[in-house]
Amino acid sequence: MSFVRPEVIDAFSRHRIRIMAGLALLFGVLCVWRGLTTPAPFYTVLGVGICILTIALWIAHRQRAAFYHEVTQPGIVQIDEAQIRYFTPDHHDLPLGGVIDRDAITRIDLVSGGDGRARWALYHADGPPISIPLAAEGADQLLDILMQLPGIEVGAALSALNRGRPGIVSVWSRVPGGS
Repeated sequence: MSFVRPEVIDAFSRHRIRIMAGLALLFGVLCVWRGLTTPAPFYTVLGVGICILTIALWIAHRQRAAFYHEVTQPGIVQIDEAQIRYFTPDHHDLPLGGVIDRDAITRIDLVSGGDGRARWALYHADGPPISIPLAAEGADQLLDILMQLPGIEVGAALSALNRGRPGIVSVWSRVPGGS
């Protein structure tokens, strides 16, 4: 039996990263304050380091959170080592699923409909592109495997998502003869 209301527990769980980052930043500021008010440069250096690290991790979290969407579109994404699998029900207005190795990808686009729905388009030489909605189950794992590609432009995809207008943004392309 819990004395805390379920709504409060839900709010804390949704905002736990913000709460933890705020507490870490507060601790860093307190260390800096302690180092400056007493002759203790160790606390100043420690506090500045904690503040810088917390801000850097917060920025990385915000960028990653932009690619996370509630599961609202059909389909399941599974990642097995360097293989991407997307399964979707057979329906006339849904993109087809498929299986692709990360090393077989030749181009990646982020396609935005402007209505808050976006999808990755993974192109390869062996067939039609695989289109994976960002709101499919497991699609948040896709960013981890795509980040391993050399020279991927996550910033371009992030700005396209923030713009909210329809369009296609090329995020990565394999250089002929290169990696």
